[in-house]
Amino acid sequence: MQSLNEVAYESILSDILKLKFLPGERIQDKQLIERLKISRTPVREAILRLKNDGLMTTVPQSGTYVTRISLRSALNARFVRQSVERSVVTEAAQQMNKLNILDSRNMIEKQKLASEEHNAVDFFLLRQ
Repeated sequence: MQSLNEVAYESILSDILKLKFLPGERIQDKQLIERLKISRTPVREAILRLKNDGLMTTVPQSGTYVTRISLRSALNARFVRQSVERSVVTEAAQQMNKLNILDSRNMIEKQKLASEEHNAVDFFLLRQ
């Protein structure tokens, strides 16, 4: 069973990743407490973790915000991801059988459909 800290963290993280909280959006503890129906401490602990992860920031005398996306960071992450994925795909291809290939093709077709429909949430969930 997950702790309340973990529940709060996973919920807020999911909302950020699914763009329910937009980059630059102000986040208020009180609203999170009411929505998640948990006490202030787990919510604050979750926000601290998200700050450590670089996904939230606090501006003194202003509030807590979802971190804006840095183009430089995004490009660096893309470069790293492409480099890692090449080796992962190469290794996976060496271990593939026909059933895996059919599953992979099915997944790619679903991702294409989600992309064509501009459905980022489904596309993101299909990565697994």
